[in-house]
Parts: sequence; structure tokens; C-alpha cells
Amino acid sequence: MLPSEKDKKLAEYILGWLRSRNAGQLAEALDGISVGDARIMREELEMILMSGGKPPNWIESTKGNL
Repeated sequence: MLPSEKDKKLAEYILGWLRSRNAGQLAEALDGISVGDARIMREELEMILMSGGKPPNWIESTKGNL
């Protein structure tokens, strides 16, 4: 199953939000990762969004611990 355009746009929004969060403190870290790692991070985020916000291997019993 491929991510919807909505999931893709939301993933890009979240990554942009993280980049600018806390006066851009995460920007340097996110900008410093490789292109391949950035692609994997975006694809993983899209997969989590496709799964309703939980990774497929989410274990419900940990819900109270987060």
C-alpha cells in the first residue's frame, strides 16, 4: 500500500515543523543527515501516518508507558 497524497503532505509538514521548532534547534541536525537518511525518515513517517499514527509493530500494552 502506497501513502496517500495527504499522508505525504502531512509528513513533509511535520518534518518542516520539526526543522523550525524551538527556534530552529533541530534544523542543523536534520539538515546534516544524508539525502538517503532523509528519504528513509520521510518514508517511515509516511508509513506511520498510513497506519493511523502508530507503527505497524505498535504494542498496545506500552501505550500507558509513553
